[in-house]
Amino acid sequence: MRLLVTMYLVTMGAGSLAQSRLPACPSDANARWHACQGRYVWPNGDAYLGEWRDDKRHGKGSDTYASGDRYTGDFLDGQRHGQGTYTFPNGESYVGDWRDGKRHGVGTNIFPDGERYVGEWRQGDRHGLGVSYRADGAVLRSGRWVDDRWAQYAVPDLARFPFQTPAVRADADDARRRAEAVAQAERRRRQELEQELAQERRRRVEAEERAAADESSSGTGFAVAPGQLVTNQHVVAGCTRVDVLSPDGRRSGAVVDTDELVDLALVRVTGLGGGVASLRRPGSVRLGESAYAFGFPLSGLLSDNGNFTNGVVSGLRGLRESATEIQVTTPVQPGNSGGALVDAAGYVIGVVVGKLDATAVSRVTGDIPQNVNFAVSMQALVDFLARNQVSFRTAERSASVDTAQIADTARAFTHRIVCVGAPDAASRAGTGPAAEVDTTVELLNESGEEVFEIRISPVTSKDWGPDLLGDGTLAPGGRFTLQPPANDGCRYDVLVKYRSGRTEEERDQDFCTLTELRFRGR
Repeated sequence: MRLLVTMYLVTMGAGSLAQSRLPACPSDANARWHACQGRYVWPNGDAYLGEWRDDKRHGKGSDTYASGDRYTGDFLDGQRHGQGTYTFPNGESYVGDWRDGKRHGVGTNIFPDGERYVGEWRQGDRHGLGVSYRADGAVLRSGRWVDDRWAQYAVPDLARFPFQTPAVRADADDARRRAEAVAQAERRRRQELEQELAQERRRRVEAEERAAADESSSGTGFAVAPGQLVTNQHVVAGCTRVDVLSPDGRRSGAVVDTDELVDLALVRVTGLGGGVASLRRPGSVRLGESAYAFGFPLSGLLSDNGNFTNGVVSGLRGLRESATEIQVTTPVQPGNSGGALVDAAGYVIGVVVGKLDATAVSRVTGDIPQNVNFAVSMQALVDFLARNQVSFRTAERSASVDTAQIADTARAFTHRIVCVGAPDAASRAGTGPAAEVDTTVELLNESGEEVFEIRISPVTSKDWGPDLLGDGTLAPGGRFTLQPPANDGCRYDVLVKYRSGRTEEERDQDFCTLTELRFRGR
């Protein structure tokens, strides 16, 4: 409703609102505003200038907020509804369809760095077909969005979702000019960082191996059911034998199943004593809640009786927005891998998987990241256990208990896992070439069209690597040397994107035997 306590208004003269033939609203604050045009200012500084019906914004008008936000367009019964433009002080803007006060229909959102999404919206979120463009107009991602996240690759009609439409062209050019210098520098920095982070999983395995001795490595596991332990896949990968060490002795374990994608393994142990963990319901973990880890890090250097550390849940997604991991500040070291991450009541909220390589990130960013560690999410863990038909205890979030009691609870269901006779890192990964193998391949552009991007990825990875061309291009007839790290294996997928936006891929190429890879623009 328009009428509020401690309000004041300023009416407009006839004809002062463009394209409106409605009379000015009455100057009496108690009068009903219906089928008129007027300006109203709220006590907090928000203001509306436009058409009214039944004391509500209705028709054409403009909202100006004390925060600096602004909306100009259609209103229906007091809500943004129809066509309109919303701008933010940081340079972000949206132009398109609205329904019940939210972006709904087809519209263009331009972000402060010049990138934009053009496509379908539902209830304020990107939902449906759309195209994400870089600031320079190149297609960054296309396909189907679900609940504001890209979900499936597709090739929508670019004529339906163009980079520039008449309604947004002027605003887009201005935003791009403002952000161009910052965006270019940020893209270069992001590409370098992505290249370093692409090796993160490999570094996790190598960190475990550096702590190993006598061709053995160790990690941590915890009981989710009698005789059933969960640990990381990389803890048991390539082992000739898996032993489980408990206070009552050493037992041989059998690896039942592994999932390399989420880095989980299930180990069966006969006669294993001790407690059984209770697992929190997926989706119940909250940002900022306490997170504790009990495990056996740096075997031979730290205590063989286990170590207990504490921190908080610092992110509900993992490395590069991974939905199968969460981020925590809980300190972990090589040997913690596979241990339970528990909450303030001693219930499991994740599986410790590794830490960010601070040294590598420092070389790229110039800054040393602190307390950036990761755990497998509860949804990934529950899905893995369900696949193996393991019955487990569940628990809801409850009151905190004494920290020493949390440590005792975690110690009771946690066990040290020893990998005996583990081969070298290349053999454990299953894709590593011998050290003397040369993985250098010459890429030839025989398409007759300029290449705008080149990306390469190991066949075992689900993500493409960074753009190797950076700000450069590869002319028709040109050559570009591809030389991926030898410890990433022999087999790679390669993608090129042409200036026109078309892409071409060559999948599962053996870089240990190839010398040339030709792209002809097929």
